Formats: sequence, structure tokens, C-alpha cells
Amino acid sequence: MITSGGVIVAGSFWDPANNIYSLPEKGNVVTTFNKHGFTWGGNAWKSSNDYMHFSYLGR
Repeated sequence: MITSGGVIVAGSFWDPANNIYSLPEKGNVVTTFNKHGFTWGGNAWKSSNDYMHFSYLGR
């Protein structure tokens, strides 16, 4: 998200308990992508989280 002042607020709206558009870590979407060789940005990197992205690693 980018605020009206131009500040990037990464991950500020990830709240699967209250937001139907947030992907839960143990939910069907993340689990299915993982089974097919994708890594989810919500837990792929230690430096930051990118909850809406998946990367194909070709497992």
C-alpha cells in the first residue's frame, strides 16, 4: 500500500483473521502453491514479507 503522502507501507494490511483478502499461511491457496513448487512471499525471506507474491522454485 502507498499512503496519500507517498509512504510505502508493506504488509500493513495482512490480517487473515479479519480480512478475507489476506492469505493465511496454512490456508488452501498457500498450501496448494507450495505443493506445486512455489514459495510464498509471506514466509520465504527473513528480511521482509511479501504476502501477495509467490515464486516458482521448480521443486
